[in-house]
Amino acid sequence: WQRPCLQRKQTEEIAELEPGWVSNVPKLRILDLRNNEIVELEPGWVSNVSNLQGLYLSGNKIAKLANGTVSDMPNLESLDL
Repeated sequence: WQRPCLQRKQTEEIAELEPGWVSNVPKLRILDLRNNEIVELEPGWVSNVSNLQGLYLSGNKIAKLANGTVSDMPNLESLDL
């Protein structure tokens, strides 16, 4: 059994995420966006991912998180900034 996971390809770097961009993957358990160029995450950038357990964002340029940025993730167990 494999956990649903989104992981970026090594050939491209992500700099910006549209609000709700991952809402069509409600069974997503792990979101791995390490080592990109992301500088900001706004509340609502992920929606309908209540099953998300792991969020990996280290290696980005995120300086701060606004209130509510990760509040809609009730099952989040691991957050790596």
